[in-house]
Amino acid sequence: MLDLNPGAKFYSERVQPAGRWEYNLHKLLPGSFGPNWFYVALGQVAERKELLNWTMPDSAKQNACDVGIYRFRFWHAGVLREVVVDDLLPFNRSGAPVFVQSAYNAGEYWPGLLEKAYAKMHGSYHFLLDGHPEQAFADLTGGFPQAVRLNLATMLSPYILGRELKHWLARGSLVTAAVKFRTQPGELLDTDLVTGLPYTLLEQRDVRGRPLVKLRSPRGGHTFIHAEPGPMAGSCCGCLGGSVEDDGGV
Repeated sequence: MLDLNPGAKFYSERVQPAGRWEYNLHKLLPGSFGPNWFYVALGQVAERKELLNWTMPDSAKQNACDVGIYRFRFWHAGVLREVVVDDLLPFNRSGAPVFVQSAYNAGEYWPGLLEKAYAKMHGSYHFLLDGHPEQAFADLTGGFPQAVRLNLATMLSPYILGRELKHWLARGSLVTAAVKFRTQPGELLDTDLVTGLPYTLLEQRDVRGRPLVKLRSPRGGHTFIHAEPGPMAGSCCGCLGGSVEDDGGV
């Protein structure tokens, strides 16, 4: 419902003064579905301007001549799909939007329209209630997803796993991580991680011979860097771009 905002536009580029593309997960606001699996995947794709432009091939043209119809591209089951939607977006009874929004500008509607097109391709918004980020990565990029299930019986050595993670990130792969839940998701663990919540994996680095990972919580706030309490925590967080105070918050 773009007419609700006279200054609304489909898309506006966000570039830092240094000329670097500036979009990430925390530049998006989750809708009423919460920080779900699709929201996390979309946030990672939005960090790559070339991927976002591929999914929204007409963004510049639609900004210049907005007629209320928008085209998006996805890969579904290995087949290229084009989906067209109008500009009607869902709101709840109190008038609050229930779709993904831009945190930069409430009048920038590409996140909600892209989410709508994705839901349309899969039948309805109900599809967004249950899924996995790797499925959205495949649909948004055409890439081949790989899920690594870790358990005590089959778990790789932390050093081998760390090397694999570093290799994937160096190749430009999009990586998420989640803690498996036994009964129901949403349990807060002693490590301050939440079970069932997909975290964006930003970096892997070995510090003093120990493999560490840097994660971003989809619930916002700040980056989470896991380091065991003790004298090593400060140096670990510092080398990965965080602080001890930031550790584990959501």
